[in-house]
Amino acid sequence: KVARQKDGTVDLLADAVLNPQGKFTLAGERVDFSSEGKKLNLAPNPPLLGLKKAADLKLHSPEYVRDAKTYSPNPVSLAKLKKQAQPVRVLVFFGSWCGHCKQMLPHLLRVQDEIQGAKIQFDYRGIGKDFKDPEILRLKIGEVPTAVVYVNGKEIGRLTKNDWLAPEVALSVMLGG
Repeated sequence: KVARQKDGTVDLLADAVLNPQGKFTLAGERVDFSSEGKKLNLAPNPPLLGLKKAADLKLHSPEYVRDAKTYSPNPVSLAKLKKQAQPVRVLVFFGSWCGHCKQMLPHLLRVQDEIQGAKIQFDYRGIGKDFKDPEILRLKIGEVPTAVVYVNGKEIGRLTKNDWLAPEVALSVMLGG
């Protein structure tokens, strides 16, 4: 029930059951304890901040990979996105701390995997809970997740609220499909 990461840290898998034996202490969000004579602690990952790619999100939060596998995107919309003639950039603002983002980003990550090779580029920008990221302020982003969609460098629309339930459908409609 432990996943070893490339950076040497370990994560507990989502279905792991902790059965601590002995004494443990809480230090903020961290749990300190000993096991087999070793001092150990469990702590949440620090938030992802700044410009990221899908691989960064998947490495940081393995549940994104697991949850993306359970999402079934609309095949008609996927086909339209694959045929997109003009280059498109989708800039997604998210918080790795945000519960709604954790539910919805796997949908878009699955869509991105399904349309590899299309003329659609996905970038992800992690923000802090304070929403003080300069791009958030400049673009007047009021909630996460929000995706700003650009064609030829011009914003043509945004994915917000219910768009995240089927982002491939919303994106296809926005692009004229």
